[in-house]
Amino acid sequence: MQMMDLTGQRFGKLVVIARERRDDRATWWLCQCDCGKRNAVRAYVLRGGDARSCGCARRNHLKHGLSDSPEAFAWSSMRQRCTNPKDPGYKNYGARGITVCDRWLNSFEAFYADMGPRPPGCSIDRTNNDGPYSPENCRWVPRVAQANNKRRNRRLTLGGRTYTVAEAARKFAIRPSTLKRRLDLGWTPERAVSS
Repeated sequence: MQMMDLTGQRFGKLVVIARERRDDRATWWLCQCDCGKRNAVRAYVLRGGDARSCGCARRNHLKHGLSDSPEAFAWSSMRQRCTNPKDPGYKNYGARGITVCDRWLNSFEAFYADMGPRPPGCSIDRTNNDGPYSPENCRWVPRVAQANNKRRNRRLTLGGRTYTVAEAARKFAIRPSTLKRRLDLGWTPERAVSS
């Protein structure tokens, strides 16, 4: 059976640099932690999710007690999709030039200090979808508001206000699919919502 090459993959704060060695029980991989420390970790420990840092994350999380919090998950996910080419979301973030500011990149504490606790039902959102994850460009918003801020959303202007199709459909009590179809047929926004 061919050994899986883990070089370049990210596991939490660890990035695999190279194969270290193989013994009777496991293949060991040399990893560099985001904090700068390097250590060898067994492949099955990495793939099983049991190693997420060199130990610094555990030490730091003991300070703030937020290692399993929604805020820590948001921070980690944000970093992964912007820095890890193997992350499924990378093509829409890192590959598009979306970055994480230096203050947040390697410091959950800085992220938490700037963003504060996540309100229930909210997720992190960038005001400018082409801008970075930074204190000036991020906020906690309800998932519906975040869905309305996606760059692929179709927008229409009615009475001087711009809506997404979903927002206009809710406001004018019309099915989104009906509204979209009418717009596709060339109807004006006013006619599309009033017919």
